[in-house]
Amino acid sequence: MVEEYSFCLYVAGRKAPNSIRAMKNLEKLLRNHITLPYSLEVVDILEDPDRAESDRISATPTLAWQIGKQRGRLVGDFSNSEKVISFLR
Repeated sequence: MVEEYSFCLYVAGRKAPNSIRAMKNLEKLLRNHITLPYSLEVVDILEDPDRAESDRISATPTLAWQIGKQRGRLVGDFSNSEKVISFLR
Protein backbone atom coordinates (compact mmCIF):
# COMPACT_ATOMS: atom_id res chain seq x y z
CA MET A 1 0.00 0.00 0.00
CA VAL A 2 1.35 3.42 -0.97
CA GLU A 3 1.56 5.90 1.86
CA GLU A 4 0.04 9.33 1.42
CA TYR A 5 1.05 12.64 2.91
CA SER A 6 -1.67 14.57 4.66
CA PHE A 7 -1.01 18.31 4.92
CA CYS A 8 -3.01 20.96 6.72
CA LEU A 9 -2.06 24.60 6.32
CA TYR A 10 -3.38 26.98 8.95
CA VAL A 11 -3.56 30.64 7.93
CA ALA A 12 -4.99 33.81 9.49
CA GLY A 13 -6.97 35.27 6.60
CA ARG A 14 -6.79 33.68 3.16
CA LYS A 15 -6.14 37.07 1.56
CA ALA A 16 -3.48 38.23 4.03
CA PRO A 17 -0.09 38.75 2.33
CA ASN A 18 1.76 36.23 4.49
CA SER A 19 -1.00 33.65 3.94
CA ILE A 20 -0.92 34.12 0.18
CA ARG A 21 2.88 33.84 0.15
CA ALA A 22 2.81 30.68 2.27
CA MET A 23 0.11 29.06 0.10
CA LYS A 24 1.96 29.84 -3.14
CA ASN A 25 5.30 28.62 -1.77
CA LEU A 26 3.75 25.45 -0.37
CA GLU A 27 1.85 24.63 -3.56
CA LYS A 28 5.02 25.07 -5.62
CA LEU A 29 7.03 22.96 -3.17
CA LEU A 30 4.47 20.14 -3.18
CA ARG A 31 4.17 20.18 -6.96
CA ASN A 32 7.95 20.10 -7.52
CA HIS A 33 9.21 17.91 -4.68
CA ILE A 34 6.56 15.53 -3.33
CA THR A 35 6.22 12.40 -5.44
CA LEU A 36 3.90 10.47 -3.14
CA PRO A 37 0.16 11.11 -3.23
CA TYR A 38 -0.92 13.85 -0.86
CA SER A 39 -3.92 15.80 0.34
CA LEU A 40 -3.86 19.46 1.34
CA GLU A 41 -6.42 21.21 3.51
CA VAL A 42 -6.27 24.96 4.16
CA VAL A 43 -7.85 26.17 7.40
CA ASP A 44 -8.43 29.88 7.98
CA ILE A 45 -8.34 30.24 11.75
CA LEU A 46 -10.24 33.53 11.52
CA GLU A 47 -13.16 31.63 10.00
CA ASP A 48 -12.75 28.57 12.24
CA PRO A 49 -11.20 29.60 15.57
CA ASP A 50 -12.51 26.47 17.30
CA ARG A 51 -10.46 24.32 14.93
CA ALA A 52 -7.35 26.37 15.69
CA GLU A 53 -7.93 25.90 19.39
CA SER A 54 -8.63 22.17 19.18
CA ASP A 55 -5.57 21.64 16.95
CA ARG A 56 -3.47 23.84 19.25
CA ILE A 57 -2.41 26.31 16.58
CA SER A 58 -0.73 29.34 18.14
CA ALA A 59 1.06 30.86 15.12
CA THR A 60 0.36 31.19 11.42
CA PRO A 61 1.09 30.14 8.83
CA THR A 62 1.56 26.66 10.28
CA LEU A 63 1.88 23.50 8.22
CA ALA A 64 0.89 20.29 9.97
CA TRP A 65 1.78 17.10 8.14
CA GLN A 66 1.46 13.36 8.59
CA ILE A 67 2.62 10.32 6.68
CA GLY A 68 2.03 6.97 8.29
CA LYS A 69 2.86 7.36 11.97
CA GLN A 70 5.21 10.31 11.40
CA ARG A 71 3.88 13.79 11.95
CA GLY A 72 5.18 17.27 12.46
CA ARG A 73 4.57 21.00 12.26
CA LEU A 74 6.42 23.81 10.62
CA VAL A 75 5.78 27.54 10.98
CA GLY A 76 6.77 30.08 8.33
CA ASP A 77 6.21 31.05 4.72
CA PHE A 78 7.96 27.94 3.30
CA SER A 79 10.20 30.01 1.02
CA ASN A 80 13.25 27.86 1.80
CA SER A 81 12.13 24.70 0.02
CA GLU A 82 15.31 22.75 0.84
CA LYS A 83 14.75 23.28 4.54
CA VAL A 84 11.08 22.32 4.31
CA ILE A 85 11.83 19.17 2.30
CA SER A 86 14.52 18.07 4.75
CA PHE A 87 12.02 18.56 7.58
CA LEU A 88 9.42 16.39 5.82
CA ARG A 89 11.79 13.45 5.31
